[in-house]
Amino acid sequence: MPRPRKDSEILSATERLENAFWELLADHEYRKITVTEVVREAHVNRNSFYYHYASLPELADSAIMHAVEHSTVQAPRADLNPDIEWRRQCSLVMNDPVQRQRLDRLALLAGSHSSPELIESLKDFGRLMICLLYTSPSPRDSTSS
Repeated sequence: MPRPRKDSEILSATERLENAFWELLADHEYRKITVTEVVREAHVNRNSFYYHYASLPELADSAIMHAVEHSTVQAPRADLNPDIEWRRQCSLVMNDPVQRQRLDRLALLAGSHSSPELIESLKDFGRLMICLLYTSPSPRDSTSS
């Protein structure tokens, strides 16, 4: 399959590989997933896989990082009731199909098909996102100057 154009409806090879990883993790133990299965599921060749990733753990890290970094969780505002704000944030995530898919994928990392390495990656990327969330200026901070 030729490389998709940027304005194409076809997903990029990396997106297809990450999607394949999540699909396989839903049905197989992580330690039993192979590169061959991933490329078959993603409909790409092995060369494409190794062009983008050095190994299956690198693909897993990339998939986890993208799922974590594209979540819509925001730092809570100090002037709002934390309980109400938590419920509002949860409602936003659960009512958005894209965010719900990300949450479902991340939940696989706590399931029976996961591994200690996947859980550690989730913790690392989660910590990184929390650090970025609380150290980046919020939009309302930049408008008040």
